Amino acid sequence: MTVADSIERKQIMKKKTQYLNRMKEELGKEEKRVETANNRLNSDLELHLKNVLPENPTVQQVNDFSINFTNRHGWDLLDPVNIQQRIDKLAMEIAVFNDNVNSATSTSNSITNIEILFDNKEN
Repeated sequence: MTVADSIERKQIMKKKTQYLNRMKEELGKEEKRVETANNRLNSDLELHLKNVLPENPTVQQVNDFSINFTNRHGWDLLDPVNIQQRIDKLAMEIAVFNDNVNSATSTSNSITNIEILFDNKEN
């Protein structure tokens, strides 16, 4: 690999790192959104339990209603493109690249070249 190729590859990795960070950020936002919606759902469930069920409901009635309500109104994060798998794969690619660069840099920095000149003049 030439120096120019290495520089270009390093620039590509910077862009991939930015892309990775963006994917993580967006996934985190959506997970938080689902969590918030499901927390609101619990409050709504309590309100519906009071309004819909009889005054002294049985445990079975409460459980059945709660499960049904949660199944109908609960939020799940759908991930048809397996974003977490893509994040993991890209993170691994970046880590391997950085390890290779660090290894090559360490090797390059630790090599010392000594030039010895011989004078072959006969006296």
